[in-house]
Amino acid sequence: KKLVGWDEVVKDGLSSDAVITWWRSWAKDALPTATMQQQKVIACPNEFFYFDYAQDQNSVKKILAFDPYADDRLSSEQKEYIWGVQANLWAEWIPTMKRIEYMIVPRMIALSEIAWTEPVTRPGLDEFYRQLVPQFKRMDVMGVNYRIPDLQGFYKVNAFIDDTMVNLTCPLPGIEIRYTTDGSMPDKQSSLYDGALKIKETTDFTFRTFRKDGSPSDVVRTKYVKAPYAEAATTPASLQPGLKAVWHDFRGNLCADIDAAPIKEEYVIESVSIPEGVKGDIGLILTGYLEVPADGIYTFALLSDDGSTLILDGELLGDNDGAHSPAEIIVQKALKAGLHPIEVRYFDCNGGVLQMELVNDKGEKIVLPKEWLKHE
Repeated sequence: KKLVGWDEVVKDGLSSDAVITWWRSWAKDALPTATMQQQKVIACPNEFFYFDYAQDQNSVKKILAFDPYADDRLSSEQKEYIWGVQANLWAEWIPTMKRIEYMIVPRMIALSEIAWTEPVTRPGLDEFYRQLVPQFKRMDVMGVNYRIPDLQGFYKVNAFIDDTMVNLTCPLPGIEIRYTTDGSMPDKQSSLYDGALKIKETTDFTFRTFRKDGSPSDVVRTKYVKAPYAEAATTPASLQPGLKAVWHDFRGNLCADIDAAPIKEEYVIESVSIPEGVKGDIGLILTGYLEVPADGIYTFALLSDDGSTLILDGELLGDNDGAHSPAEIIVQKALKAGLHPIEVRYFDCNGGVLQMELVNDKGEKIVLPKEWLKHE
């Protein structure tokens, strides 16, 4: 018999013939530690390969980009101990085989791409979906309950000043899209999206895609907010670089409850992230100002595992709250040049992630400039 253990046992003095299954994405030392001990490693970090986790627009893209050999702490000898990749699907919340199909297709196809091809030959996301078009047609014939690729062309919250166009695209051609604006669930009788929509007022959309046989796939909700540029705050007498971060000893499921938990430590940080040394039961409240250099519509990506919220100018702009696996929301707000009060809340109790980035005009995510973050 051969022992295969989850990465919690990697430092338990096991012999070199043990195999380590690296599942904790946040346990960054598991891979180099195991391979240094000449133990084979199966890579299935939950952020990439837990297929029971809800999917979003980044799920397949992240799988295609995964490369365990890219860790620069690994020697060429250590890389020889990486046995392969694996995906896990825990079925206690998955009631039917049809739901299993929905959770694993097309993610398992992306998994096969990285398992059997060199990184330099892997397709990008657009090419991956282009190659899959005929395969989706085969799955239609087979009756596979696959997940339709994400609609593109919008964010969770979209800002505009006068009027704007709602332009949706889907990597899978010929997909039927229906929508409502009253919060109800779209069905086959709902309005058909058949081209760009012009809107002049704040509008909530619920979009739903349908397969060739008429069965529904994902539902996505998005908000288009018409508002003038938010006024900048009066400059305080003195400002210091960075944001204030208060760590509360918190175990709960809602960001609003963090205040009631006792305070453990306070920090000043240069990015929206978990301060070094903060672990265990985490409730973080980050406060300060965001100083933008010019009038404009700014786009922010907020990633967290578990919950997080973003309040800007006293408005709840990004709601990523609740206990969940790694999930990202992207939101926009029209801002005048200057200072804007910001508050980010975050909680986790089992090793997570918090990250806020700026999305530029090309849709690329870049590090939020630390010069923009200030506190009194």
